[in-house]
Amino acid sequence: KHTYKQMHKHTWDNQQGQPQSIWDYCYKGIANANKILKRADEGFFTEESKPKVVAEVKGVRALWYSILCDTHGNIPIQTSFSEEVPVQSTRKQVFDFIINELKEVMPNLPTEVNKSTYGRLSQWGAKCLMARMYLNAESWIHENKYQEAYTYAKKVITDGHYPLASD
Repeated sequence: KHTYKQMHKHTWDNQQGQPQSIWDYCYKGIANANKILKRADEGFFTEESKPKVVAEVKGVRALWYSILCDTHGNIPIQTSFSEEVPVQSTRKQVFDFIINELKEVMPNLPTEVNKSTYGRLSQWGAKCLMARMYLNAESWIHENKYQEAYTYAKKVITDGHYPLASD
């Protein structure tokens, strides 16, 4: 009955399935992203499509990590397949990883907003995620990043594709 509150205060117990479900769902997405990135390194994609595919997949992987950063805090960052037990990263390390991934891939994400890009990660989606990360920075990593949140949100609002509705 108080699952949302317990999850955000990190006071859940082993009787609640939601934290485990979120963990499993996100790490399945991360594992699939890592599989695609491995295939990209192996030459599965054309040289023309590879930068776009890699950017979108890394951006979506950053989204999975942002959900885990919010719900679980300190988590392992896995960017490849390994037989080793993953090492837990601090929430700050996860936060920085997400921000760096998004900054790296943003130039290769599409800016178009049309039928062909519907449901796909675009620069605007990545900027929204950046704004969300910075908006939560004070809570998650004890750093005030409100100006950065404002900057990224404003870019999305003023670009012409996603204006605020008039009153």
